[in-house]
Amino acid sequence: MLTVMHLSSSEVPDVVSASDDRLSEEPLIQRALDRVKQEDPRGVMDFRLSWREYETVADALERLPYYDRTEHEMSVPSGFFVGHDDFVYRLAYRPICSETPFVSSENPRNRCWTSVPKGTTTL
Repeated sequence: MLTVMHLSSSEVPDVVSASDDRLSEEPLIQRALDRVKQEDPRGVMDFRLSWREYETVADALERLPYYDRTEHEMSVPSGFFVGHDDFVYRLAYRPICSETPFVSSENPRNRCWTSVPKGTTTL
């Protein structure tokens, strides 16, 4: 599952441009950003990913700086922050529990969804 959420806060740290080399060649992430911008640029969208897509997205995002709200005192949620045109989005990924039996629930970054959130779409 990939979540793309618009951030209105101007205090967002470590924003990486969608055109950054680490992201520009990642079609799934680019497609997700474009889709959110087209449908509701100030909204939130959840995308269901196949296991292969999930691994590709996770590998790409893990190359970016990760903001962990529990380690800082800002009000913005944890995740990877990506600038796309004039918008800043928080990207986060989480596996579906039934598809990942060995995911630990101890680490908040590795928790899984027990069910698919309502309104989830596919890329």
